[in-house]
Amino acid sequence: MTNNDEGIISTGNTNNTEISYNNISNNNGFGVYFNNNGELQDNIKVLYNYIENQGQSGIYINSSYNILGIISNMITNNNKNGIYMDSGTNTSGQPTIEYNYLLYNTGFNEFQIQRVQIDDNNRAVLVIGYNFYGTNDRSGVRVCSKTTTGIILAELSEISKGMFQVAYKTNDTKQLITEMIPNYVKVYLNNNSQYQYVLVKNGTGIADFREYNYSSTGNEIYTYFFK
Repeated sequence: MTNNDEGIISTGNTNNTEISYNNISNNNGFGVYFNNNGELQDNIKVLYNYIENQGQSGIYINSSYNILGIISNMITNNNKNGIYMDSGTNTSGQPTIEYNYLLYNTGFNEFQIQRVQIDDNNRAVLVIGYNFYGTNDRSGVRVCSKTTTGIILAELSEISKGMFQVAYKTNDTKQLITEMIPNYVKVYLNNNSQYQYVLVKNGTGIADFREYNYSSTGNEIYTYFFK
């Protein structure tokens, strides 16, 4: 779903909606848009989508809900926030937002996830699951205030001579996350001229540098999460 004014729009009293396994990109407005002006739109699921748009947020919610799941999406390079929950969303009750790749969205304060309420001081804490924000440091995670989130780390380790594994793991328990949507990372050896694009699928990917040129000492392997 590309090169449209909007990607997917859901308004009015629509319920039991699943949006899954789509490429929603290069649209002028929102990627996925749910708006019933604060009234109920229940059982919303947004799963395993690639969402990258020019004009607005990747996912916009302005409806109340009993069940809302935003799971295992890659939401990048949207011109506003990755996920934007407007004042019509629930002031209490927790959505399921987890295993998403949220990076390079440029909305208000460059927040990857933004939630607003009319009475901002009294809104409940938003508690969400593990998501990947392109950093292993909690201070680098850009989400709106009163948000508690788990962090998915990118771990790079040598598994044999010249063979390296990229793995997504939880920041606290170091559990492997297999639910992340497949994506590529760039893995470098020593400098910008030696690198590989590595597909990370089911939580892991392999970089093979056995035939590359190494320095006599001080070799470095590092990853870059590109736009």
